[in-house]
Amino acid sequence: MAELPEGLTQKELDEYAKLDRGIKKLQTRHKILNEKIKDAFTKNGTFVFGSVIIKRSEANSLDPEALQKKYPEATYPEYYKTVLDATKVPADIKAKFSSKTQRLSVDVAAE
Repeated sequence: MAELPEGLTQKELDEYAKLDRGIKKLQTRHKILNEKIKDAFTKNGTFVFGSVIIKRSEANSLDPEALQKKYPEATYPEYYKTVLDATKVPADIKAKFSSKTQRLSVDVAAE
């Protein structure tokens, strides 16, 4: 078993695990209720029920594949732009523009 770093106790880690399990249970119920609310509110608008504010609206979306098929780059070059392909940049040049970022993952084993 690993040694705990200074400033962190086993009690705190156990509390984290307990909270993590509780949150995951709550997220499942939250998702179910969220879907039920989405299904119930079919009209656009803002609806207030106590501390719950429900907003339903429409968003426009674009189908780029269908658009590219109908308006190909060869025929409509003004609709397109050149983009850098980082996979083709040599490693020594890429290194000058790269940086490292620290990452940390904390998982809780199921009981």
